[in-house]
Amino acid sequence: MSKVKSKNVQIRKRKEHSSSLSDISSELSSFLGYCRQGVKPATKKHRVTKSSVHESSLDSRNASLQKEMAASSVITNQMLMNQLKLNEITMENIKLDIVNTINERIRNLEKQISDITSENTKLKLQVGVITNQNNQLETELQDTKDLAASSLQKVNDLEQWTRRSSVRIYGLPDNQKESFTESINKSLDVFDKIGVQMPRNT
Repeated sequence: MSKVKSKNVQIRKRKEHSSSLSDISSELSSFLGYCRQGVKPATKKHRVTKSSVHESSLDSRNASLQKEMAASSVITNQMLMNQLKLNEITMENIKLDIVNTINERIRNLEKQISDITSENTKLKLQVGVITNQNNQLETELQDTKDLAASSLQKVNDLEQWTRRSSVRIYGLPDNQKESFTESINKSLDVFDKIGVQMPRNT
């Protein structure tokens, strides 16, 4: 009798153990299915309550993620706006530098052109003065040439007159100490001797 009871107890334990293993296997399968589907397994008795809690947690997490994403988007947009403003400021500064550089070069060129124009005006005045002086010198040179030609003509005329008016007497001794009058009187004496009458000035 005791052996029969012992066997019954063993059979019951085996059944309970088998039922426990089956329940564990079922729970594992449910859990794996939840992991795949994103739904936590629960028993029929507590399925609604645990699912609601989990969904609430998911909603909260989702809302938190959305807030973080929104904040991140705002920060990103703000950063982009700041970067755009910085780029605009940089571009304006670059444009301003370029404009200032160009204006400075234009001012330098205008000053150089003004200096060149002033120098050119001075040179024109100097050229005008030199031209006037040159014309005056040419006039004076022409006058000098005319005067020289006139003087040369007069000299030639005087030479011709001197040749016609002068008389050379050969054979009279030349005495460097006698005066002009003495030489004339000596010549007249010679003329008297040869019978040539020459007027004598008294």
